[in-house]
Amino acid sequence: MPNRALRMTAMKTAGASGFFRSMIIALGVAVPLANADGLAPQPASPAVPTAGADWADRAKAFSDLEWITRPSRDATMSFTISIEVRELAVKPGDRVKQGDVLIRARDSDALAAVETQRIRVTNTGPLDSARAAVDSAQTRYDRILEANKEKATNQQEIDDRRVQLDAARAQLLNAANDLKEEAARLRQLEESLARYRLDAPFDGTIESILVESGSSIEPPNPVLRIVNIDALWIDLPAPTELTLSRGLKSGDPAWVLLDVPGSYVAVGTILYVSPVADAAAGTRRVRIEVPNPKQFPPGTRARVRVEKPAAVPAADRSAGDGSDQAAGVKK
Repeated sequence: MPNRALRMTAMKTAGASGFFRSMIIALGVAVPLANADGLAPQPASPAVPTAGADWADRAKAFSDLEWITRPSRDATMSFTISIEVRELAVKPGDRVKQGDVLIRARDSDALAAVETQRIRVTNTGPLDSARAAVDSAQTRYDRILEANKEKATNQQEIDDRRVQLDAARAQLLNAANDLKEEAARLRQLEESLARYRLDAPFDGTIESILVESGSSIEPPNPVLRIVNIDALWIDLPAPTELTLSRGLKSGDPAWVLLDVPGSYVAVGTILYVSPVADAAAGTRRVRIEVPNPKQFPPGTRARVRVEKPAAVPAADRSAGDGSDQAAGVKK
């Protein structure tokens, strides 16, 4: 009798379990099936790519000198005055030309000051009036000299007319200098107005914008970063012995293997060899510029050699058009 009760209980439990499982499946809920141990199976781990090992093998065969690439031009920009952002003229990823406006600040007061000053610069009334006064004083002085020839005047009148002419000429000089000062003041105000905007210092790409429209910014907080990656720079800490034995100098070629998919070999140019060696590390900084027509991102690893490689693996040539020239190797 007890055994029968146990069998009935197990059948009810199994029936209830089947009922709930059916309900869950009907509702569209995925239920993992239990394994032999009664536990739900764990999802399989994704395969780990082995590209790193591939790079390591090729890099080791290429050169022992490794460093990191960086943009050839890199500027983190900020305003030099306290401003409120009025307009963001660009967004991250935009390509810009030198001189393009990137960010404008609220500049209504500065703009009004410039417009007022322009009116003052174009107002030549005081200068014209001073010139007319000189012409009048000159005419009166000439007449008194003519009258003196006829003995129709005296020395006192001649001296008075000469003083009046000198005074008129001095007023003309002051009027001309005043206009020059107004023009200089206009240039000063225009320079101040230019501080209310950020212009692109070079052709490049907007990497990041750190403010929003309406933000209040105090100097020297950074607001924008612009880079140019048409060429990459590598500031390689080359062994001092290597730089001396090879006689490295500006203009010499250097071959660079970039850590990018398929790898990529390019011929760079040495821009600069530091005249000072690091005694502790036994190195000198050698700056190498590498053309980057494929716009590979800076920050990737690179292997550098200062002598032409004997051959380039097929995997490297696949980065170009399949030729040695595309891979950056001259035959």
